[in-house]
Amino acid sequence: MKATKIYSDNCEALTTAINAAEGKATARTLNPDFVSVRLRDAEEVLRWPSKKALKGTRVLVHASTEKLPSTYAFRAESTQALFEHDGKGWYFIEAKRGTLRQSSDRSKRGLEIYASDAAKEHMLSSIRFC
Repeated sequence: MKATKIYSDNCEALTTAINAAEGKATARTLNPDFVSVRLRDAEEVLRWPSKKALKGTRVLVHASTEKLPSTYAFRAESTQALFEHDGKGWYFIEAKRGTLRQSSDRSKRGLEIYASDAAKEHMLSSIRFC
């Protein structure tokens, strides 16, 4: 059977995939609305002239937005969903539960961006030096 791409605007299929990864988890979970807002934030941060320039760029969306107290004795986990841009739109790759990342400001907002080599080249070529 051929695997089909689940695009971020297919809320029903995306919800099913995320729920399968979350299992019985009730804290720091994802929903399609949160994911779509974060993907729009990623496009805004990157400010690309066209969607084709985003091809190969990956975005990790996670629900780790709060700071945990130092006395928290357990390993905090959140649901994390990985998306990749194929030149047309963001499609779902995988969802899993993983440890929280609290290192950077963007990470605290639930968004990590991994630009492809082509996207990095496009970004560098758009910088103009005087």
